[in-house]
Amino acid sequence: MVTILTYHGVTDGESSGIENFQGKHMATGTFERQMRYLRGHENILKLGDVVEAYTRGRDLDGVVVTFDDGYRNSFTVAFPILEEIEIPVTFFFSTGFIGSDRMFWVDEVEFWIDRGEVEGVDLTEFGLRPYALVSREEKMEVVTEIKAFLKRVDDGAREAILGALKTQLLPLSGGEPSPNYKTLTWVEVRALAQSPLVEVGGHSVDHAILSRVSREQLRYQVRESKRDLERHLDREITLFAYPNGGPDDYNAEVIEVVREEGFTCGCTTLPGRNSPSVSLFELRRSMVGFCGAPFPFPAATGM
Repeated sequence: MVTILTYHGVTDGESSGIENFQGKHMATGTFERQMRYLRGHENILKLGDVVEAYTRGRDLDGVVVTFDDGYRNSFTVAFPILEEIEIPVTFFFSTGFIGSDRMFWVDEVEFWIDRGEVEGVDLTEFGLRPYALVSREEKMEVVTEIKAFLKRVDDGAREAILGALKTQLLPLSGGEPSPNYKTLTWVEVRALAQSPLVEVGGHSVDHAILSRVSREQLRYQVRESKRDLERHLDREITLFAYPNGGPDDYNAEVIEVVREEGFTCGCTTLPGRNSPSVSLFELRRSMVGFCGAPFPFPAATGM
């Protein structure tokens, strides 16, 4: 059986306000302890080797480490730890953010609510409700509820709600957004890809929830993420992870397009372990750290 772990970022800085309150970016010390535990106790595998073995109907035992999205700290903070401990890793990149100042919309929600100088917002016209934004606890509750709602709507509705939210939250206080929101450059992606420890996979162009876009957009998001990576890295890209990756975030049509575009697997965020009986296009992964998700090894206390 194979356990696939999913991380997003690793941070060596202190957060201010509500930034990173959900633990999307794990503290450096915690991440290093987890990686040292894996090196000392588990058989660490590459995802590509798992896919090849399962294609042949052969089982494996071990652990795969993956990172989603393409946050810069996965290169500047996490990768030096992985390299020192010699941990293979797969990075799934949303290519439309690489080398840009764009923020993922989930980070925008957190940033704007954290920095807005108003005491409340009203989103009742969009099927939400009025929200108080006075205390830290209120802000965290609002971010959690709005993010969950926006993941269930299509791109047009999401953009309309984000626009209204930003308009109501102006002006903003404070300086630049946290470094944890920054994404990699193509130079950094190429540097990562040169390591024999690293595999690279697609994660759409715009981190679109693929079950909620048109067929045309679905094809674009999958195809262009592959083409972007192959053009910049000069190698074939065959691994894919569905953005968000929950049971409502992909479907049979999404799997069909991912397969047609030349990917050999699709990784979800459905919990569980994997064997050859699991579809290669519905591989299970265990989130670690984000929203309190535990490191899934009972013997690894204090992690």
